[in-house]
Parts: sequence; C-alpha cells; structure tokens
Amino acid sequence: MSIEVERRDHLLLMGVRRPQKMNALSREMYRGLARAMHRLEHDPELWVGVIWAEGPHFTSGVDLNDWAEAFASGTPFRSARTRLTRSPCPAPGSPSRW
Repeated sequence: MSIEVERRDHLLLMGVRRPQKMNALSREMYRGLARAMHRLEHDPELWVGVIWAEGPHFTSGVDLNDWAEAFASGTPFRSARTRLTRSPCPAPGSPSRW
C-alpha cells in the first residue's frame, strides 16, 4: 500500500496503489497524499497535480480498520496538521471571479 509521487516537468503525479483493498486510504497513505499536496502547493515550478489510482476503483474512501482508533479518539486529523487554503484560481461557476 503506497502513494507513488512522480514529477514530470511542471506536473506532479500522485498515484494510489492499493487495488486489493479498492484503494482504501490508510493513515500512512493519507499522510503521503498530504505531503504530496503540500509539495504541489509550495513549489512554484509545479503547476498541475493529478491524482490517479491503480485498478478498477479510484478509491473506496478510508480504510476503516486502520482509522478506527483515530476516529474513536475524536481527533482523526489533528496529527496531520491539515488546513484549508484558498486557491488563487476560483473554481468554474464560483461567484468570485477575477
């Protein structure tokens, strides 16, 4: 189970490789995606990120067996230090335009 990260010029490819579990994300995989997204956000030479998955399923969500203890604690994401950021480019159809 892993997240494969590959840079190709200005593109960052992030691959979810756990087809035997329908690409359910473990905590380790979640942290790997978070690190890759941080890299994409903070490297000015990276312009585009693509998340892909191996097998017939993109993802079934999180691996509940792996996440059970974290969810039971009531703070499953605290250690990941996640934060919401505002994108410099508004999403299509959003009310805020340049």
